[in-house]
Amino acid sequence: IHYWGGLKTPVCIVNAYGKGRAVLLNFSVFEAPADGLLSGLLASAGVLPAVTVEKAQGKGQRGIEVTRWNDGETELLALLGDYSGDVNVTLPVPRTVYDIKTRTLQGQTAAFSTTLKANRAAFFALSEAPITPPAFRLKKSTALRGTTITAFLTVPPAKGSHAVMIRATTPDGKAADWLDSTVITDKEPVTILLPFAHNDPAGDWQIVATELFSGGKTTVTLSLR
Repeated sequence: IHYWGGLKTPVCIVNAYGKGRAVLLNFSVFEAPADGLLSGLLASAGVLPAVTVEKAQGKGQRGIEVTRWNDGETELLALLGDYSGDVNVTLPVPRTVYDIKTRTLQGQTAAFSTTLKANRAAFFALSEAPITPPAFRLKKSTALRGTTITAFLTVPPAKGSHAVMIRATTPDGKAADWLDSTVITDKEPVTILLPFAHNDPAGDWQIVATELFSGGKTTVTLSLR
């Protein structure tokens, strides 16, 4: 603990004035084990974390930054820091929790565990209700080579924006990476254009739309002649 002026006894003085208060410490909180003190001071002022993160080994969340933002009915949660190991996350109310990076479902819960890697952010989607797979359809299920196919994409009944990844495979199962794209959509359909060359292989193409919060997928088949 870095004390000022060689003092060996940490002291905290709180002066209340009107609706505010001034807090005087005789030490620097940098690298000091003052987590409990600071949390208590904030709690006494009515400032409490909506999401708590506790290390599985040892108490506190030192070294872990919690970032939250809203997208309609879905809240996004990011955990980042210099800590590697297991953590326990507690939410204010139960939510359907999706691990965005691993595309796994934690389920409907108010508490879950995850493993963090130092300096690597973990991302979670917290939804009021399960996120439905994207609604994805082609204007025509058959087409000639050398034409552009129109498709329609939405995520019903979304109240916010969703990122949906589009991937396609040729009739022989190879990735058609020139058709790769990521589309932002909501409950209103977005129009997508899928161009095909004259020398693209004929047969049944598989086109997959993957909602990136939940990992939910919808596959359509295009018969190219």
